[in-house]
Amino acid sequence: MRITPLIAALLTTASTAVHAQLVDASYISAVVSALKAANLTAFANAAQTVAFYTSTEGASFLASMSASDKTMFVPTNEAFASLPQSVLDDTPLLVKIFSYHVLDAAINPNEVTNGPRHMVAGSLYQNSMLPVFDLVDNAQTGNQSFAFRYQEDNATVHVDTVPVSGSMASFMIYPINTVLSLPRSLGDAATSFFPSLAGLMKQAGLYEPLIETKGITIFAPNDPAVSASGALFNMLTSTQVHGILSNHVINGTIMYSNVSDTAGYTSAGGEPFRFTTNATGTYVKSGDHTAQIITPDIPIANGVVHIIDRVLANANSNTAAAQSAASSYAAQVTETAVAKVAKKGGAMRSIPFSVEAAGSAISIFAGIYAGAAFV
Repeated sequence: MRITPLIAALLTTASTAVHAQLVDASYISAVVSALKAANLTAFANAAQTVAFYTSTEGASFLASMSASDKTMFVPTNEAFASLPQSVLDDTPLLVKIFSYHVLDAAINPNEVTNGPRHMVAGSLYQNSMLPVFDLVDNAQTGNQSFAFRYQEDNATVHVDTVPVSGSMASFMIYPINTVLSLPRSLGDAATSFFPSLAGLMKQAGLYEPLIETKGITIFAPNDPAVSASGALFNMLTSTQVHGILSNHVINGTIMYSNVSDTAGYTSAGGEPFRFTTNATGTYVKSGDHTAQIITPDIPIANGVVHIIDRVLANANSNTAAAQSAASSYAAQVTETAVAKVAKKGGAMRSIPFSVEAAGSAISIFAGIYAGAAFV
């Protein structure tokens, strides 16, 4: 097989990076050929830039691509051309953008449920930070299409559901009409979804630790829920507010809304979470307090947020349990590969998994105040 300059560059990148990994030239060549055959040349040409980017991240991405069972959501030439030149010149950012558009599974439309249920599937971005999408009726075309949620402009991004698979049955390409935005920061998500809660977090000294921690799950009461609990919060000290809000956080792991009812998770305050799902929705319980998850699986740069309709006003805390849980979640990082999707009960479900945990993740919440109580 003839090795093109692009493929040679890919091989050079993988062999010269600090942590070189094996790149399958035949597979990468087939990917590039499929992109060009689908007239997705802007994305294919940008890969040339990525190929010449010698770094651990670049080599890791290229090596991750050198395997079967992949799905690529590829911006059209017009969509890619809309990127600012500053982005096109920022090769490390391009690596992140590329990796966020590649899923570590070959996804067919018949495997995805119609909204409001949705699917999460592992991408190659930062240990599988996940885009969230479902299958909807596209009013513009009259056809069904994939729709990505929670993009920065809050617009649903429709995807043509006719795949381009090239010569590989396990490799799927879906042209999309925009470049997907990387997960927003916690601060940006708070501005859009839970500004009142963000204010309480800052008051209690939790906001900065949450931003700095890698691998968090936040059950975030919406503004009406925080407003309804205003009288309660006004009665509490900042220490007590800290304790309650800590019981809205899982420290060190990312948990998606389609969790099993029997799954066990412990909050950053050391209190157990319980989950139930019925015909009306999915619910989370802490102590004697239950809330419904009304907006699930909002990806953020360091985890995921679920918007809930009530405050989980559980003031109990258990520092030892919180530290033990965080240590356990951190240990899982070394044991957990890229998350795969699995079918159960006819619906697509994601496997909850941990992502890279910062060394301080265990200690950030270790100072949870014990014995917080209502005054």
